[in-house]
Amino acid sequence: LNSGQQADRQMVEELLQHFLVDLLPVLKQSLALGLPGYGLKNVEKLYRAARSSEVAAALDSMVVYQSWLSKPDGSDWHSSEKLRQIRDYNRDDCVSTWQLLTWLRKRCARAKLAGDDKFDMDGQERQGQSLPLAVSTSKPRSVAAEMMKALE
Repeated sequence: LNSGQQADRQMVEELLQHFLVDLLPVLKQSLALGLPGYGLKNVEKLYRAARSSEVAAALDSMVVYQSWLSKPDGSDWHSSEKLRQIRDYNRDDCVSTWQLLTWLRKRCARAKLAGDDKFDMDGQERQGQSLPLAVSTSKPRSVAAEMMKALE
């Protein structure tokens, strides 16, 4: 790696350690969904309209990128339709992730307003209250508990 690549790698590692949060564990431990999986493309059906972009999945973006490598139609996303499609797909993923976070925060706020706070942030049942349906009795990992606190 050259010094620029090393600096980029260090920046990414710092972002991952201090600023970025994986919402998948939070989502899995917060909701029981009747969907094929907890991936973003499945879950986003709950909080937004269907995607309309030509590139609709990560595999599609790799195929389009390989096509661009074989036969470039421009030098960057401004001049290449293929690279613009990949960029739009990635941008849509970022927007969808933000919308997921917003949706989860709203659900937390509504649950709190409805008095559905029978469990503390460590997943322990508060005394004298019964388990609501679809709540796991397993103790959530500390990362998920911290994220749920942040969502409040």
